[in-house]
Amino acid sequence: MSKERYVEAMRRIRSQIANGLALEKIDSNTPGERYMHCSWGLCSMNSEQWPDPEDHKWPDQFIEHGRVSPKHFEMDHECPFAGPQVVQPPNWQGCFYRCAVFQCGLTDRAEAVELYDRKITDETDTKAKPSEVSASTSHTSE
Repeated sequence: MSKERYVEAMRRIRSQIANGLALEKIDSNTPGERYMHCSWGLCSMNSEQWPDPEDHKWPDQFIEHGRVSPKHFEMDHECPFAGPQVVQPPNWQGCFYRCAVFQCGLTDRAEAVELYDRKITDETDTKAKPSEVSASTSHTSE
């Protein structure tokens, strides 16, 4: 998923949270069907939060059957709920272990909106990030 689509998804979900979207969280322990869902997070499986077919792995299945399967994000496209407020145990993989909703019990709407605001600002800041600067200056001329 492109950075533009990622930021648009965050803006859409942030708006829905601010406008009263109820917090739902599911951590399925069903063998063979493990999944998680947080209606306030980027792991949401709500079609209202992913209304554009181009954001789905299988756009035709979304159009024909309403199957929600958002594309994967780039490695640096984290959910606003993953971050320094959560200490992830070493060798534990997955966003569930970095999620403020699942690991810290985040339920405050205003705090959730603030985390989205910060992440959106970070992603849309016009200053180049250090990795972008080093990449653009690392080539040599001959």
